[in-house]
Amino acid sequence: AGNRTTPIIIPILAAAGLKRLGVAERITQYLPISVMVPAPGQGALAVEVAKNNKEIRKILVPIDDEETRFAVFAERSFWYHLGGGHRLPIAAYGQVLAGRLHLEAIAARVDGTKILYGETEGVMLEWARLGKGLAKNLLLQGAAEILAEYDASFRSLPLSGKKILITRPLEQIASFSRKLSNLGAVPVAFPTIKLKPADQFQLDNALKKISSYNWIIFTSAAGIRFFWQKAKKLGLRIKDFSEIKIAAVGPKTAAAAKRCGLTVNFYPKHFLTTEIVKGTGNLKGKRVLLPRADIATS
Repeated sequence: AGNRTTPIIIPILAAAGLKRLGVAERITQYLPISVMVPAPGQGALAVEVAKNNKEIRKILVPIDDEETRFAVFAERSFWYHLGGGHRLPIAAYGQVLAGRLHLEAIAARVDGTKILYGETEGVMLEWARLGKGLAKNLLLQGAAEILAEYDASFRSLPLSGKKILITRPLEQIASFSRKLSNLGAVPVAFPTIKLKPADQFQLDNALKKISSYNWIIFTSAAGIRFFWQKAKKLGLRIKDFSEIKIAAVGPKTAAAAKRCGLTVNFYPKHFLTTEIVKGTGNLKGKRVLLPRADIATS
């Protein structure tokens, strides 16, 4: 959906997202369910309510889609009887066609060398039987062997089965979660910090007299982002920083500065603010700007 000249061979994106962005005309092909079966329950929205809360349950009745509910029940029945987990390479999709519940599913090796497919249909109220029967179908085809192989591979990972709570800011969770998942962990997002610009008055004053500073020391990539956004709003350009030396707390912070076009003169081997001070030399008589979080250490 971005630059048309980007050298991407076959980007596969969510159609719903492209439609929300207003670029649906860029979609050249919709992949049918038979080609890309989604994970069980994928795309279905669920509202959880206490079983004995009759008042809320009554309010929610109008938004309950019966066909979707039974389709998801069937998908989850298949997933349960196959012995699946959230990491296993299995997929299932149920839909009501002409009043009957149709269910199709796949179990596959991750490398695609073996793909097992099955489908079934029946009345909606028989969702449990349909899911169980389709799971048995794939197990007879050899799904148990595939799942055993994958499970053995997963259990060999260093963080296999470990559930890890991530308290980073929301915008920093996705990449960290992927790294943990690749090591076998089950990441749980629970952000306890929200990043937002602090005292704008102080930063405005500092930027208005930016040429009076000898050093700028950045302690985080987020700090650079907020700093540069404000600098651009005030009309500052890269050339306004050409005579100022810049230090960063580590390589990622340095990379964030470079993405803004800033030249980083120094970052320490040990990623601590105190190490930066050692590496910037004699600062006696120098003016140093230190954009940082208001809860950062002194």
